[in-house]
Amino acid sequence: MKNILLLLVLFISYSTISAQETDNADAVVYPTEGAQEFGLGFAYNSSFLTENGFTQLDGYKPTSGYSLSAQYEYYLSKNWGLKTKLNLDYKGLTSDTDPEMVTDLLYLTLPVMASWHFGKKKRWYLHFGVYTGYLLLAELEGTDIKQFVNSMDYGTDFGVGVRIPAGDKWFFIETDGQTSFGSPFKANSIFNTEASLARNTLGFGLIF
Repeated sequence: MKNILLLLVLFISYSTISAQETDNADAVVYPTEGAQEFGLGFAYNSSFLTENGFTQLDGYKPTSGYSLSAQYEYYLSKNWGLKTKLNLDYKGLTSDTDPEMVTDLLYLTLPVMASWHFGKKKRWYLHFGVYTGYLLLAELEGTDIKQFVNSMDYGTDFGVGVRIPAGDKWFFIETDGQTSFGSPFKANSIFNTEASLARNTLGFGLIF
């Protein structure tokens, strides 16, 4: 349901702006083979433990935070590109029975993805691939718990977004999701769970 709402936000935002544009040839700008783009983004995060990649694990609640990202894309054609990001990603979880028990995890993540651009003006896109994450911080109620958390994190990354002209640059809005391949916590740690850690974002930024 959260992803559906995020997609609805994207569609309404793009439709509102597109309705104000003139549909002439000058307004159609297609990516070209060999083109390169750089971007900066900011996103609102929601992360949670999951056993199937989609629904949250019983006993825990989602935890919200923020992330910053820098991205690079190389176009293989007007439809396809290779995209990589460098994210400062906040993730975490909250006990369902004790809201004060908040676990804060901060990662530096590097997704490598294929990017498919579609639509009449190639302004919508899907990206999908894998990511590697390095743990920067792990705290439970302000206490360092890095000894209980794996220093590296691996998983899948999937997102959808839309690019909107902003002068000679592009403004983008996107939703992005990550799910780890396994539990972020070490075996026999204080968390005693094999559930994966997932996070969804709703973000925006500029492409140069």
